[in-house]
Amino acid sequence: MAAGIFPDLSAEVRRTAEPAVDLELETLAAWDENTAFGLAPAFGADLLPPAPVVPSLVQLAGPSVMISPVNAAELERRGFHVRTVAGAGHTIHRDDFDGFMASLDGWI
Repeated sequence: MAAGIFPDLSAEVRRTAEPAVDLELETLAAWDENTAFGLAPAFGADLLPPAPVVPSLVQLAGPSVMISPVNAAELERRGFHVRTVAGAGHTIHRDDFDGFMASLDGWI
């Protein structure tokens, strides 16, 4: 189960309404975290895309558990636009909808 990755889910979805937290818990309970660990052999390899094929926006939770600040800077160097929704959890559009929409300003 994903408890090892998200030990305090209530903090991870801190801006989410209670029913959404329940849904997130149900979803994580059904998720096999071994799918993420299947990438383990590639750790140490550069898994970031070399460049965007089309103009691309990467939206990150702040702080992100998936993309480090170093990787975010590398994505920008490679031509991606990177924006962070500060204080949002992994599901930024649900955790902070207003912040998510604001991060789209000038993009769409």
